[in-house]
Amino acid sequence: MNLSFPPFFKYLIPFLEENLILPDNGLKDIYDGLNKYSNGESISLSSSKITNFKSPFLELLNQYGNELTTVAIDFPIFFKSIQNTDETIMICAMDPLPPLPENNFWRDKKFIQGTDVSLWVPFSLIDDWNNPAGSMRTNVPFFNTLIKKYNLYITDIYKVFYRKGSNNKYISSNQLSSFTGLKNFNYQNIHAHIVEQEIQIVNPKVIVTLGNKSRNALLSIQQNINGEKQTPIYWGNEPQKYLWNNKTQIISLPHISGAANGSKQKLISNPKYETIKTKYQNEKIASILLSYIS
Repeated sequence: MNLSFPPFFKYLIPFLEENLILPDNGLKDIYDGLNKYSNGESISLSSSKITNFKSPFLELLNQYGNELTTVAIDFPIFFKSIQNTDETIMICAMDPLPPLPENNFWRDKKFIQGTDVSLWVPFSLIDDWNNPAGSMRTNVPFFNTLIKKYNLYITDIYKVFYRKGSNNKYISSNQLSSFTGLKNFNYQNIHAHIVEQEIQIVNPKVIVTLGNKSRNALLSIQQNINGEKQTPIYWGNEPQKYLWNNKTQIISLPHISGAANGSKQKLISNPKYETIKTKYQNEKIASILLSYIS
């Protein structure tokens, strides 16, 4: 599946350059490379420098010195629906989760951990959808089902991931209140600021969160913006429903990874959905989601 660049990207890319990171040749150059990869062209792993981060990310990351490692960004991506539609589902997860520094994954990569920033996309969705490998085998049926009816905008709740520590004793950024509560020069939560603007720019029909962490983070961001508290509930046999700014529906689902099989099983075993026959577990979850959106 190839990336698409809808008209709103002319607003999105400058916004990310101003508030997240501005690589030496700009984000358009990065997106062009990711697009070439999605078209089957061979490109090297994209990266940027810590010094290219914008405030307040730059100042926070500079505090860690040699403790900083595996810094990564999954940039928001857009896929056009198979059918002609202007309606878009915004999918929010909590990614990326790059391998640990000692992992052999890094051995042949031209990437200096601690000074470079790995640049990629959520769920590696620019890999080959027709011949999926690894986690793509279980992820693709979910997205393939949704894209038959809606455009897909896929983004992360927190825009950067990093670890700090050494010798296999690492703390992930999403565990650090100094990161999750990071404020910009206007004393706003920077994550809330970016996500809020993404929602305004994309204007999705519905926002879908995957897993506890992305749901909880989005509801926390919502509260940070307007003071409205919505308490997350336990996973049952139905998708969960919340609201963004009392207007846009949030539908929360268990994560599509294998680690969430227990929560997913409650949903797909609901007798209400026994008529939905699919080959894959995540395909059924996507079909249940479509029935909710309709």
